[in-house]
Amino acid sequence: TNSAGASQDIIYEHNDYLFGFLPGVESKKQDLYSFIVKAATEVDNASHSTSSPEDRPCGSMGCNSTLHFAEIGSACRDNLDKVRKRYFGEIQPCGVVSANTTYDEFHLMLRKLKSSNVTILELSLLSVSQMRTITEIMEELQFNVYALICPARVLKSDFAAAVEFGWWQGSYILDSTPWLPDSIRAPGNFSNM
Repeated sequence: TNSAGASQDIIYEHNDYLFGFLPGVESKKQDLYSFIVKAATEVDNASHSTSSPEDRPCGSMGCNSTLHFAEIGSACRDNLDKVRKRYFGEIQPCGVVSANTTYDEFHLMLRKLKSSNVTILELSLLSVSQMRTITEIMEELQFNVYALICPARVLKSDFAAAVEFGWWQGSYILDSTPWLPDSIRAPGNFSNM
């Protein structure tokens, strides 16, 4: 969540989940990317002191070294590739989809991304139906990414309605959203705010 009152990134853990607040910045996208890297660093730092390399959450190499980025979208934004490379190193070519992309085409695309060890997946300019299909296939393939990002979607009414009516996977999708009273539909389970 972007928080105008936050002067620095704040990451905290509760029941094996990471939560956080980001200070307001020019680029919400860059801030979200840096937040993911910072969270991976926090996990690495915590696990390096308490566990053997084989028992660490992201394996012996650590979470930061396993951040591999890919995007699936109706339009690829190559202008962000330089920024993405700065945070995640090498990135996979964008998977371009249309309104007519079939289940089998999504399945093939996701199998390739899984075999490429993608851990950060961004879904850009997709319909809620397409996002639901992608999360369904990811479950089927046991393709578990560290972060599933969907910019500028979480506060949209169709997205919120899908989550409210049973698409629980949507509640795990990350977006850099402003903290505004009109964007909050109900008090949070954790914060009660």
